[in-house]
Amino acid sequence: MSKGAFQSEWISKESAWESGASHRWEKDYYRKMRQLAKVLYEEDPLKTLLKIAPENFKQVAGAIFEDISEEGEIIFAPLDRIADAAARNVASQWSRVLGCSMRVASPREPLSHFQEDALFILVASKKLKRGLLSKLMRKIPSRCLWFGPEIPKEAARIFDCSLGYLVVQDNLTLSKSDVLYAALSCLFIKVWKVVAPGKADIAEKHFRRGADIIQSILDNVSLKQALLEVMA
Repeated sequence: MSKGAFQSEWISKESAWESGASHRWEKDYYRKMRQLAKVLYEEDPLKTLLKIAPENFKQVAGAIFEDISEEGEIIFAPLDRIADAAARNVASQWSRVLGCSMRVASPREPLSHFQEDALFILVASKKLKRGLLSKLMRKIPSRCLWFGPEIPKEAARIFDCSLGYLVVQDNLTLSKSDVLYAALSCLFIKVWKVVAPGKADIAEKHFRRGADIIQSILDNVSLKQALLEVMA
């Protein structure tokens, strides 16, 4: 059986951890992990994870790899707790891979505190209240990218005229934090391919190995038993 056929067979059936789950929420969590692995096995995971995306990523790539000065940085501005968790995971890993400074803004921290030449990525896992969105739009930085659910056209147009308006799929039965983390990681791989395809391919290969790791964990009954014994 080819590797692709094996992967297809595995992601279509219940894993050992799902079968042995004691609670429904536990089973649902393992199922979402398996479904995330399914997305990572696809040819273009970002296409599956995003509902709206630019036709090409040259503008974003240029902003990250050319326009940011040596002392510049990428600022993630998470708009809820789930987005904050995903942004921190992405920043801690991709700042080392891309070799640029990445920081996560604290809740309610004015974006004016950061450098003028910073690139801002606004991240959200759920729709914003109209009042918060209106307040946000009045103080939006000139170099910004939206990464989250759909927002009204007037607001979306601001991001379209800047670095981009990227909308995450809302019909995926996956953990929202996992979706944001995976989609942001795939975004960085995509834009890196524009300027350094060789390096990006290596990073993509390692990132996609996450699907194999998920697979090996969810079907490892001995590991699950050992964890239960430790937690007992």
